[in-house]
Amino acid sequence: MQKKLAPALIAAYDEICQTQSLDALQALLPHATQHWQTVANHVLSLFAEHGDAAALPIEAYLDAHLLEDRHF
Repeated sequence: MQKKLAPALIAAYDEICQTQSLDALQALLPHATQHWQTVANHVLSLFAEHGDAAALPIEAYLDAHLLEDRHF
């Protein structure tokens, strides 16, 4: 499950940027590890602050967490 979650999270972030909807990301949260819940919640809070997901450095942020997360 965990190895499948990272691509799903990336897809969810892509969808957020395209649709400006947080639904895809929020649907993944119950299945995420604590690490990825923290990552996802941080991005949700950034979105709330900025109101525009496309303006956030989501890809670079995720890349850093993928490298740090030992589950993948």
